[in-house]
Amino acid sequence: MLSAYFSRNEWQLLAVAGIAVGVVAIHGIAWGLVRIKEQREVAVWLIATAQILGIILAALFLSEFWYIGALMLMVVPIEVGIADRLRRIPIFLVLGFFGASGMIAADLWSDYERINFLKNLGIASIVAVVALMLQIIVMFFLLWKYRLRTGSPYYTRLDLVTQQSLIFAMIFVLSIILVTGVLITQIRSNQIEQVGENFQNVAEIYGERIGNLLDQQVNNLSSLSRLEPILIDGLTEANARYPEDRTAVEQIIADNQLQWEHALDTS
Repeated sequence: MLSAYFSRNEWQLLAVAGIAVGVVAIHGIAWGLVRIKEQREVAVWLIATAQILGIILAALFLSEFWYIGALMLMVVPIEVGIADRLRRIPIFLVLGFFGASGMIAADLWSDYERINFLKNLGIASIVAVVALMLQIIVMFFLLWKYRLRTGSPYYTRLDLVTQQSLIFAMIFVLSIILVTGVLITQIRSNQIEQVGENFQNVAEIYGERIGNLLDQQVNNLSSLSRLEPILIDGLTEANARYPEDRTAVEQIIADNQLQWEHALDTS
């Protein structure tokens, strides 16, 4: 982000870089809590909350960010399942859903200029999406290896309550995501249609104003030609004195311009 900021000089990239630095700093604080005070649960909550808030804040400065933000939110409950207890995954699924809602709301209703994540960042956005997909795959593998594999020393058996909570939470999140996706499509199409109608109305108004102005000028010229025939005859006679050669006409006009300017300077 910092390299992109120095190359593009856009303040939104600097803000996103600041958010990323803040999230990394919170990860460091959480690591210190685990190493020094052995407060693993507090560290897990701190990291998960920082990631969710960081994603919402990033959406305030990057448009179309929810494509990658959704992948980043998927990482949070998997991390909780690896580092903490499996029965807390449903809680963070719900928190991740609320984070996604905040991210989408920021993406839809921010009325100031933001950087388009997919178009403006180019290859960097593609690399970020691929890296996140690989991270999710690795996270699922680690979850299976350390928590779900029966031979693992950290194996945790999923009780019935946790299984039901996971199923209901996943159904809830998936249904809300589908409904939200449909709403996003409708809202965006309505916004685009409204903007098109506004531009068309503005164009019609300006076209009508220009047409009225042209009509007024043409009427003024017509009135002048009717009221001042002597002026029209003089203009016609002066125009007839010009030669047919265009270059010669331009030279005569330039000489007359110089004479008028000289007359103004000496007057």
